[in-house]
Formats: sequence, C-alpha cells, structure tokens
Amino acid sequence: MIPNKSLVSGPETPQPHVVTWRGVLTKIMNAPFDNKTQWNILAVKHKGTIYLCEYKTDEQHDDVESLPHWVKKTFYWGRKVETFLTANEPGGPPRPEEPVNENSEYVSVFRCQLGQIQLMYGAEVDCVDHTLDPEVILVQNLKKYPFSRNSRHLQISSKSKHNAN
Repeated sequence: MIPNKSLVSGPETPQPHVVTWRGVLTKIMNAPFDNKTQWNILAVKHKGTIYLCEYKTDEQHDDVESLPHWVKKTFYWGRKVETFLTANEPGGPPRPEEPVNENSEYVSVFRCQLGQIQLMYGAEVDCVDHTLDPEVILVQNLKKYPFSRNSRHLQISSKSKHNAN
C-alpha cells in the first residue's frame, strides 16, 4: 500500500540529505542525556544522501539472548494480540487464527526538515484506522513526533495487504 507516494518521493520532491529509522533518530537525539547506553550507527553516503542504520553491539545481542524464556514469549504475545485487534482489509474482521510472523511489519515513512537538513525516516506502525481521513492521520503522527510543520507522510507495507482497525 503506497498512498501519498508522490509527497515523499518523486521527480518534484527534493532528495533527502538523511534517510534512517525513527529509532536511530531517537538514539542520536538522546545521546547528550544518556552516556550509559552503547550503540553503533553505520553511515553510508550514496548519491548525496546519507543512510543511517543501527548495528547492534555484542552486548545488546547478549542481553537479548540472556533474557528468560518467559520474557521472550511476551514479545510474541504482543504480536499475537495484534491479530486479535486488527484486520487485513479495511473494515474486515480480526484475524486471530493467523500465525505470528516476526519478520513482517508495517512502516510509515515521514519527510521533514530539521534546520537545513532534509530527513526521511521510517517507523513501524501496528495498524491504521481506515475510517480516518489521511490528513488526520498525518496530523496525529506529526503531533507525536514534531520535527517540522512541513512534514509529509507515506504509508508503505512490507506485506501486500492492508492492516486496519
């Protein structure tokens, strides 16, 4: 699903200076206030755009591996609850019989400007309320993550089907 694609990418849209995930931006913005959390962020510059991604440290991998089994199951439970509360088609019934796929997610893509820097970043979303006007969804998302009043929104999916309340 790619509504509003032309607002984020196209011949009339300026190339972003930085492309990344919201979580990477959060880590960078929190860095001055958190000197205990270790992280690695890789940067690659291609055709004038810097692409940032997090590379988990060995300590972070070890922390996840050492979690008790019951804690790891709670990660699964959270994903399973989504199948009870969401549908594949707008207005459709929930899909509790659908198995959990930990390798699949829906992502919203945002464009904004931070000073002179044009940003494009993605953030995982659990679902979208199909009854809302896309402009209302845009405003709600921007209120939660206010980088700029000039932000633009694109809903994309790693799946070929819609996910709605």
